[in-house]
Amino acid sequence: TPLYAWKSAEESGMETSPRFEGGADFAALDLSCYLANECRTLQAMAQALGYRELAKTWGVRADVIAEAARKQFWNAEQGFFFDRKGEGGQWIEVWSATGFLPLWAGVASPDQAARLREHLVGKKFWTAEGVPSVARDDPKFKKDLWAGNTWMNMNYMIIRGLQRYGFDKEAADLREKARATVARWY
Repeated sequence: TPLYAWKSAEESGMETSPRFEGGADFAALDLSCYLANECRTLQAMAQALGYRELAKTWGVRADVIAEAARKQFWNAEQGFFFDRKGEGGQWIEVWSATGFLPLWAGVASPDQAARLREHLVGKKFWTAEGVPSVARDDPKFKKDLWAGNTWMNMNYMIIRGLQRYGFDKEAADLREKARATVARWY
């Protein structure tokens, strides 16, 4: 499939995330979103430089990854994006901030984005410090690096994703929470 997997948890930079408790042998939502976004960036660069055919190539590649991610990682029953063991395989149901990366990468459909927004502003993720790396009501949540702490890089991407889909109030609220958290700590 056009989806991607990390070779190891360490390679992802999120090695303490409960997503990797069973190893890295799964289609990774975050890596697939990163690569869809990178292809879009390469498309924009090629367009700016006048390389129309190359821009088309990168655009098609981004579309293929985004479409596969939209279909394979979306759990309609839960209304959330999760990693998955192979195409159509078992869900890795860790409610992590990674589930919001399809907003940032432009992978989510408008309906999916609306469901993500509902989860984001609910009790699972909406905290005074910003979005935790794992939902507060997930059994695997703990205040330990990628198992529950708030990471500003993820919050930044979520803010940008909210803006992309027109959730400007939520983006502004999250930006202020993130700013206040950084100011308090530093």
